[in-house]
Amino acid sequence: MFKGLITAGTYASGNIPISLYKNTDGNFSLNNNAVSIKRDGVVNIKANVIITATTAGSITAQLYGNGSPISGATATEKFAENGIDTLVINDVVVVANQSDSGYATLSLQLSAGCTIVGGDIICEFAG
Repeated sequence: MFKGLITAGTYASGNIPISLYKNTDGNFSLNNNAVSIKRDGVVNIKANVIITATTAGSITAQLYGNGSPISGATATEKFAENGIDTLVINDVVVVANQSDSGYATLSLQLSAGCTIVGGDIICEFAG
């Protein structure tokens, strides 16, 4: 199991900052705010991103695999200005045919600028 903590701070764009909290499986590692997965298999992913919106509107958290959005691995909430809420992604990802680097990468991005209060991401192989 891999558990990373989502780092609090101002978010503008790109991968959400993650720091390693716990890793009990050598097939996971943290690399440039992305979780690297070193073997094929079915991976359960749960991500909680606590944010404060800087303006009113909807914000979406999106899970990416090897830099591309993973279909359906999103969470969207409508926020009031300075509203706080948790975006939750709970998904299953099949890791196969990793890139030439020998591993797959999972990362999280948000659709708008905001303040990240905190959160976590948990990854573990099914079964």
